Amino acid sequence: MVVNYLTLINELYSFDTNGNGGELILVYKDEINTENLDRILAITEYKINNLTEERSIKKKMFNVLVEAAQNILKHGEGQSKISDLYKSMLVIGREGAGFFIISGNVTKREKAEALKSRLNIINDLNDVGLKQLYNKSIQENPFSDKGGAGLGLIDIARKTGHKIAFTFHDLDKEFTYLSMKSSFSSGQ
Repeated sequence: MVVNYLTLINELYSFDTNGNGGELILVYKDEINTENLDRILAITEYKINNLTEERSIKKKMFNVLVEAAQNILKHGEGQSKISDLYKSMLVIGREGAGFFIISGNVTKREKAEALKSRLNIINDLNDVGLKQLYNKSIQENPFSDKGGAGLGLIDIARKTGHKIAFTFHDLDKEFTYLSMKSSFSSGQ
């Protein structure tokens, strides 16, 4: 599943006007760091709590957004010169009977192949396989110096019940822009 960064930005700008019944709930496009993450999450929680959906859907939305934000914080290249041009992005939206969360961030190209492989493995698994991979990761993967054991993406796939759409848009020889879209229906 591929989501082109430039196409994604164009879709976001025209989202409200193209008659698809969609709604943008939150759009954040700037650096994500430890200083502003609490504010971003507080605004997100406020916006989600104002929705009329069931509490379980609101909780799922918030949890997936937290995972996406933590991935950007831990693995993004927030302090690079290229990230001044391509800011990190978090978007929550409604489309039809479902919701989506989009995240985007600059990362080093050297990390892209391993991440692409990890996302493809996750996307190839069903619910049982995701649970097994999650448990295996907890048991076998030590916590990294960035604080995780590789559980965030698995957790997103488990919580949404759908594949994670993603793409890498090469920016230069050193950096690429990772865009991910997670979708789920309000009836899940």
